[in-house]
Amino acid sequence: MSIKSTEFSAKPSERRFGSNSKFTKQTYHNRNSCTSRGIKNIKVFDHSLSQTCRFIVMAFRFVVAVLAAVVFHRGSTEIPIAVPECSLIQYLDIGKSGLIQCSFNESFDVVTWYNVNERRPILLYHDGVKSGEGYTSGEFDIHANGSLVIETVAVEHEAVYTVTRAMSSAVSAVSYDISVYTTVTPATTIPVIDQCSYKFGNVCMKSTLNQIEVTCAIRGSRPAIYLSWNRRTHERDFILPSNYMNFTNNNITYTSRVTTKFSFEESTFLTLLVCQAFSVPLNLMKEENIILIERQIDYNSILTPDKKNVKIHSRMALSCNDRVLNLITWKRYNDRQTDAETMFVSIFQSSNPIQMTYKDYKLEVDGSLSLKNTLVEHEGLYACTHDNGVGGGIKLHNVSVIVDPMPAFPVVDGCNHQQYCVLEKEPRDALTCSVLGIRPEVSLEWRAFRQETPIVFTQHELKVTQKGDVYDVSLTVNYDITVTDQNKHTVECRAVGKNSELFSLSTKVDLLFNNVLLRERDSNISTIAIIVGALLTNIVIIAVVLVFTCRKRIARRRPIEMLNNDIAETIPMVKSDKGYSEKDERFIKQLKAKYEILYDSVQPIPYIKDMMYCVDKVFVEGGIDIMTGISERKLLWDKLGSYQEVVKGNCLKTKRQIIEGEPGYGKSTLTLQLLYDWCKSIPTSPLKEVDVIIYLRLRQLGGVYSIFSAIRRFILPRDSDISEEDIKEILSHMTSVLVLLDGFDEYPDQESTETDIYHILKKNMFQGFNVILTTRPSCVPNDFAPHSDRVRLTGFGEEARRKYVQKAVVGTNGAVDRIIRKLEENPVLGDLCQVPLFFVLFAHMTYEDEYYLTFNSVTSFFRYMICCFHSHMKNKMKDENVRKFELLEHEHQVLDKVAFQALSGNNPKLVWNREQLRNQLGHEFYDQYLRIGIFVEEEVLNIADTTNAPKHIQYETEVHFYHKTVCEWYAAHYVAEELSGRNTVCIGKILKNLDHLDLQYLYRFACGLNKIAGEKIIQYLQQKKGSKKFSILCRLEQEDNTVRFLKSVSDLVSSEETYIREDDSELLQRSTIQILDVASKNQIQITNLYLISTFSGFDGKDIRLQSGLSLSSLSSVEKISINQNGKGNPLSEEEVIGLIKYGIKSPIFKELWLHNCKLPSSIQPNTIPEEARLRNIKGPVYICNITHSNNSF
Repeated sequence: MSIKSTEFSAKPSERRFGSNSKFTKQTYHNRNSCTSRGIKNIKVFDHSLSQTCRFIVMAFRFVVAVLAAVVFHRGSTEIPIAVPECSLIQYLDIGKSGLIQCSFNESFDVVTWYNVNERRPILLYHDGVKSGEGYTSGEFDIHANGSLVIETVAVEHEAVYTVTRAMSSAVSAVSYDISVYTTVTPATTIPVIDQCSYKFGNVCMKSTLNQIEVTCAIRGSRPAIYLSWNRRTHERDFILPSNYMNFTNNNITYTSRVTTKFSFEESTFLTLLVCQAFSVPLNLMKEENIILIERQIDYNSILTPDKKNVKIHSRMALSCNDRVLNLITWKRYNDRQTDAETMFVSIFQSSNPIQMTYKDYKLEVDGSLSLKNTLVEHEGLYACTHDNGVGGGIKLHNVSVIVDPMPAFPVVDGCNHQQYCVLEKEPRDALTCSVLGIRPEVSLEWRAFRQETPIVFTQHELKVTQKGDVYDVSLTVNYDITVTDQNKHTVECRAVGKNSELFSLSTKVDLLFNNVLLRERDSNISTIAIIVGALLTNIVIIAVVLVFTCRKRIARRRPIEMLNNDIAETIPMVKSDKGYSEKDERFIKQLKAKYEILYDSVQPIPYIKDMMYCVDKVFVEGGIDIMTGISERKLLWDKLGSYQEVVKGNCLKTKRQIIEGEPGYGKSTLTLQLLYDWCKSIPTSPLKEVDVIIYLRLRQLGGVYSIFSAIRRFILPRDSDISEEDIKEILSHMTSVLVLLDGFDEYPDQESTETDIYHILKKNMFQGFNVILTTRPSCVPNDFAPHSDRVRLTGFGEEARRKYVQKAVVGTNGAVDRIIRKLEENPVLGDLCQVPLFFVLFAHMTYEDEYYLTFNSVTSFFRYMICCFHSHMKNKMKDENVRKFELLEHEHQVLDKVAFQALSGNNPKLVWNREQLRNQLGHEFYDQYLRIGIFVEEEVLNIADTTNAPKHIQYETEVHFYHKTVCEWYAAHYVAEELSGRNTVCIGKILKNLDHLDLQYLYRFACGLNKIAGEKIIQYLQQKKGSKKFSILCRLEQEDNTVRFLKSVSDLVSSEETYIREDDSELLQRSTIQILDVASKNQIQITNLYLISTFSGFDGKDIRLQSGLSLSSLSSVEKISINQNGKGNPLSEEEVIGLIKYGIKSPIFKELWLHNCKLPSSIQPNTIPEEARLRNIKGPVYICNITHSNNSF
């Protein structure tokens, strides 16, 4: 072993190589001096070279020069070269093939290579013939451009080489001296700091009292890397006294180590030490690593924390110091000030701290800490330590979370939750008042409101009950007020003592005493009797007059009514200019009046009731496919150009259409747009020729068997004179009728064979009418589907999103770009925002919120969305009502269970009777959730089994969630709560009826709401076949596991093929697409994207799948393989070229393979993108119908 140690004062150049290196210090300096001269005569760098060696070298070069003169037959002076054709210092990796690079661009006939250190020729190239000992041994070869090839680089190849060449355009030879160094890259390509206690991001951190010794090392490198320790401030680095050494065991690789001692000065609390590597060749490794040293301090011994009271659900802001020129750490301690939680670290960087967000916290530009929605769990001691390298300070905040009671005043027993009331009491009695749900706890006091009141309070009983994070406090007292001549006295219950200053809590009560009341009451009886008698006499007189007057008027009116009825019966039905009768016109007018109300009140954001639009102002077409056939039991789909083609006669095979789409994909909005087109007689719409459109929401028709009854009761006004028989007669003579049946998946009687809806779908009724049925894909009626045209909605792609933002949110391109960019910054929302409903919410919320947050999970986005539902209404309320509102916002356990029970049943029930649900949840709770838009009410018919005609048919109100995913959100709270406290064996019981294929967001929400429950759910999913990819998405919901999630993504897409197969469930395909999107956004290499019988087409931007899903461009895909197994439609030339263009959007894309696909007979070469040629993109290895070799395009 050779060890060399030195103090820091040694120069870096002297530490570049170990003591056993072939080059001494003097050699190193000679090389540096020579490289500046460029082309020169050979100089011998080792002092041991003799005059004989010099003679040999000169003789060798003389032979080359003579040989060049013979070749070119003429003489010339040496031509100066401005730019060297060879790099004069080069590095080669040991164990690999090496190339000592030269670039002799012009033609040459003679090149020689010579090893100066070993004083031997290596290789001679003359007129295309290679010779020399190095060539014949196989150790060396020569490249076409004159570079020297070393088959396997070894440490012995570290030397000075001379290359001499003679060009065809010159007689004399030109020589270069090239210094070659051999290198070995260390296993860890960054200086390793041994004292790292823990890492925050990529910053090593260590705590110490006052002094610390730190060591930094690089192991297994060649050459030996010189290291030093510096202390960094915001201005510059200060060199620290250090002890450096390096040693080697094999004379090939070296271990370098440097140690220093650091002591804190009295005014410093943080310091940044930098281990710096010098003379690192060719980016062999990173040149520095840092360690942040924290001073261990008992905070309470040096300063008193600022007391910070923050109301629950409000914004918290904690100041520190300007972090632009500072080291800053934010930590949070629990009550015992142990186990500090590091939240933020900022190192002299105003725009790029280690991280800007931590959980729900945010590090502001000025170094302060903020939290948008403060909860009780955020209580604690927060410490900000700042230092600029010269001096620093500490800022402490002791945060307490304030929860106002609900209601926001003491509640007095008997007052029915009123802040002021009157109680009838005995002179000796008891009083009880309580504050409910308060934090921190307070004491209560009963007192007389007026000092002179003769009342005595005794036997004070104060009771404090903790309920979770809040307290219920009650005070019961006995009182005595027997000595009084007044019938009323006012008393007050109020908060007193510690913490009472945080609240303004007071309730006043007027006490009425019976003994005083009776005396007053007896004296007034006679007066009251006289007044009542007079009133009764007046009422009798008025009643007699009214009866006499009414009889006279009825007698006069009867002859006139009889005459009018006779005349009406003799008038024939008159037809309008369009061939409609007056009754037809009236019927159509009443239909359009109803439809206008529907399409004119579209609410993009449900919680903003005053933001309503006409459907035409917000409707944007998403993806629409039509089923073209069935092949091998698989549905084949093709893209429709416009929604209007759904009602074009020449595009349809039958008079029955099924429009299918997942919840939120715009089925109902599409039907409203069709109603608008018909009512407004849009010239371009095929509906302008339709006589009548009947639009019914099927969820309203439970128990309604007759469609004519449904039209009469749900479309026509209640006072309409058009009967069910009239409707039947009117429709019978219309030439063109369209029936829109919306929401078959919500139809209560979908199993019944007795309803008109059943017979219409079976074509037993309305055979000549066009009928459109909308439903979810899982609820397509199997009996009717084979005889119907099927259309599916596939959601919003990139183009549809841009159109919606520009049309319905904001018209300027800049604002559109900002909203779309926000979506791109939230890749986890890509799949969710393919659902038009949620993209609309995202777009409007982003536009309204200038400080819109970046979401790392679907859970965090949904939490924010639900918060918006509540906060919009809360901002409009008076202060005294806000507290109760906030309590109902966060206390929703009963609703959680209701939602869970609805989704976990065999037949999920997502519609409730209004009164039953209102009683179950509580009136205040229900009314609040209805006002903010989470609940939606709808009027339905209730047809009772009774012989009483008036009571047989009644209207009642049903309620459902704004969207099924909102129901999943509350059900997920129940699941998370249940699983967080139970053993793994109970998971199957809770989740057995929750199909993750249909309820993916419930599973993801539950994982994001509670970490313990999340781990159990992920383990549960990993045991289920085909759920591995979905479990990875569930892992993403646990935001503190982002690194683990990205590693799982990398393991999945980088190590093997990533398949999307024909028989994959839609959830599995969605999960795969989202994982690919996350990989692309994070530049994780996608080794091979493999589509098996799933490719449907290329629409110019995205790859369309048979399932209707789309694959947006992937910026990190290396290879794309498509295997259609001979199925599907033939690929067009445009689609093949489109796939090439799709691939080359990725900088690392190399290959496109098309297996067993029906391809065009030829592809024009001039249509292949030039970039594909330049990048040498490989074409198909085997293509059915066309055989290609594995050539580049």
